[in-house]
Order: sequence, then structure tokens, then C-alpha cells
Amino acid sequence: MYFRVPPGVILGLVFFFLNGLSAQIQAPATAASAPSSGGEDNAPMTAGDFQIDGVPYAKVLYLEGNVWIRPPDQTTFHRLSEDEPIPAQSVIYTGFNGILDFAPGPGMAARMVPGTLTTVQALPQPVTESAPTTAAPEAAQLLLRKGTIFSALGREDNGPIDYEVHTPQGVAGARGTMFSTSASLGYSSVEMLHGTVNFETGDHQTSQITEGQSQSVFGGVGKFRFEPRRTFNPANSSVFFNHAGGLLEHASGYGAVRRGLGPDVARTLRAHGYALPAETERRFQNAGRMHYQRRPAFNRTYRPNHVRQEPMQQHAAPTIGLRRENAQAQTQAEHKPKPSPSTPEERKRERKDKPWGQ
Repeated sequence: MYFRVPPGVILGLVFFFLNGLSAQIQAPATAASAPSSGGEDNAPMTAGDFQIDGVPYAKVLYLEGNVWIRPPDQTTFHRLSEDEPIPAQSVIYTGFNGILDFAPGPGMAARMVPGTLTTVQALPQPVTESAPTTAAPEAAQLLLRKGTIFSALGREDNGPIDYEVHTPQGVAGARGTMFSTSASLGYSSVEMLHGTVNFETGDHQTSQITEGQSQSVFGGVGKFRFEPRRTFNPANSSVFFNHAGGLLEHASGYGAVRRGLGPDVARTLRAHGYALPAETERRFQNAGRMHYQRRPAFNRTYRPNHVRQEPMQQHAAPTIGLRRENAQAQTQAEHKPKPSPSTPEERKRERKDKPWGQ
């Protein structure tokens, strides 16, 4: 015996199924880490956002491409993950396509562009009655060995910030500004987008670099030479300003730095006569409005063998190259054999993208 189902009933069942399926597909979208105009967890980050069991860690804000890390309790590099805490004394390397935005502490953010090698030398230490410290509570030190780091600094409450980028030629110190620092063999430079930075060499020469200026320094082994300060031309460096805008969007959007920093940088550059491209101007202005629905969180299962951080001696340059450090570490580590790349292009890409000595 067969029963004939009216067409209206069939259509009703189809629409009911499709509506339910649509609701299931759309529901998870509300939990995605997408930008919005506000109304979510937009409070500025505090010291507690950078600690696990009272130990300070830097926090990843944005990760793209190949980024490698060697924590202080390990002897080899591994790929950095988005939720991995970054302990003090970690060495980080960005591959040929790698970009890393991270926050060392409240009011601080840094971007490592491709091909940059950095040691997170010291992080802001928590101050308690049982463990007082003579260092500034917001102290952070990055050791730039090669490549470029963009730095964005500023707190919503205008609280103090102590932040330094060390290079083999000297130290760039700032408390509320935006700048980039580059380093290569025998050479360092600072490009100022907003505010002022004091750069001091190992032989105690000093240079105050203001917004819109670039300062280069050459030398090593105790002898250094400043080049005359010059202005930089943003029209010839769209990649430079896109990196700055990207860092500001992530740092302000997650509440790591004050939200007005991006518009302030754009206003400062216009005041110095720079005609920013429309897309670059949009990114700077967008940094003041960007909010993310979900704040980056640590993987709480991460439990490294914490090593007491030793802040770098003032103006001290690295005495041992990373190639030598890794060579010594590899003599003590066991490595599993890996299949060799099958083509010359693969072998060239692998050599270019991996950290020195790996």
C-alpha cells in the first residue's frame, strides 16, 4: 500500500530543514575573533594578562608565516603557536614570510618583520610585598640581532613605560612613542614615526631622534660613529608604513596599547608635510576604532622550566653569535633523521627559512 504525501507538506519539511541548518552554520560565527566596532572585551590589558602563576610572559597578538622560537629551557627551535606564552630569554626568528606581533607587557607592542632575529631579554616583573624589585615595574628589553622591529608604546591611563631595544651598536629607549629599529652587521638605525627616542652607543655617545627623523650609527668593539640625522620619505616606503599600520591595528584592537596612538601617528606625519597614501592613512585611522571580540589567551597547559631572567647589562652587545650558540647546543641534543628535500628549490627554501644553525 502506498501513501501520497501532499506537495505542501514536502515543501514545509524542506524549509524547516534548511532553516535549522542555516542556524547551525551561522551560530559559531558569533564566537570568532573578528573585528567589531566595540561593545566586547575592550578594556586595556593589565599586568595580569601577561602572567601565568605570577611569572611574566610576552603575548602573541598576530602570527603569520614561519616564526621560530627557542625558549630558555630548550636547545632547539620550534614553530611558535598563537597561544604559546613567550618567556624571558627566548630567541625568536621570523622566516622569509614570517611576521610576529607580540606584547611584552601593558602599553607595549612590537612587530618582527620577515628575516628578523630577536632575544626577548627581559619582561616587566610583577611587584609584590614579598618580592620587591628595584627595577621599574614596566621594564622590557629586546635584543635585536638582525632585521627590523617596529615598536608601539602608550597606555590608556598614561602610566609609565620603560622599554628598550638593544642592538650591537647601542640602545634605543622610549616611554611613549612609535618607531622602528633595524640592525645588520656593523650598522643600526632608528626611524621615528611619533614621539622621541634617545639612542646611546656603547661608548656613551647619545642622539635624540624626533618624529619624522632617521638616525644611523656604524661601528663596533667600543668605537661608534653617528651619521647626520635625516628625514625619511614615506612615499618611497609603502611596505614600511604598512607594517606600522598592521602593528597598530592589532596592538590597539586587543587593548595592548592606547587606541589613539594610530591617529596621533598619522596626524604627526601630516604636520611634518608627509602626504600619506590613502590606504596607509586608513590603516592608521582604523587602529583607533579597531576592537576584537576575543582577546588572545595563553595556553594554560604550557609549563616551561622557568629560568630566572637576567636583564642585559647596559649597552652590552652579544658576545656569542647565534650560530655558535646553536652549534654548542646541537652537540648535546639528539636529532631524529629527516628526509632530504627532493629538489634544489626545496633545499634552498629550507636553508633560507630556518634559523641559523638549525
